[in-house]
Amino acid sequence: MRVRDFKEADPFAPTVNFLKTEVNAPNHRGRIVSIPATDNARGFTADLLVLEEAAYMDLDAITALLPMRKKDTGRLITVSTPNLREGYFYDRWTEPNDYEKVLGLYTEIPELVDLVELERQDMSDLTFRREYLCEFVGSGVPLIGHDVLARATNPDVGALRLT
Repeated sequence: MRVRDFKEADPFAPTVNFLKTEVNAPNHRGRIVSIPATDNARGFTADLLVLEEAAYMDLDAITALLPMRKKDTGRLITVSTPNLREGYFYDRWTEPNDYEKVLGLYTEIPELVDLVELERQDMSDLTFRREYLCEFVGSGVPLIGHDVLARATNPDVGALRLT
């Protein structure tokens, strides 16, 4: 469980009791509840709502979870590797808004450089770019790439002239 690993890495973390899907911190009036992103999640109220791999979550599931945030003070953190160029996570990441956006790359962690390069050998370029460089790229090779389409619709880019 990731919460357990995180807690055990911090020598100053409070003592907690781990249940199958819940962590209780009896001296700190808090708990962490792990629940699936389904309508069954309705009814909880959370100070902090974390949507892990949000780019892969169904919009209906996100819609069911968002009302769980405590009114006025509830926080939302969405964590994900990129998926498609559509959906809740993509829109929040690419559109202008008040969300704080933090980009973290495995390729920038010195201790992981060798591992990342080893894994690069076993992945397609697109998969590596999506998983390790956090780029919103497709899963296949398009006839016309996104960069070509972006330049074609950019009025600052001149037309290609064949002479």
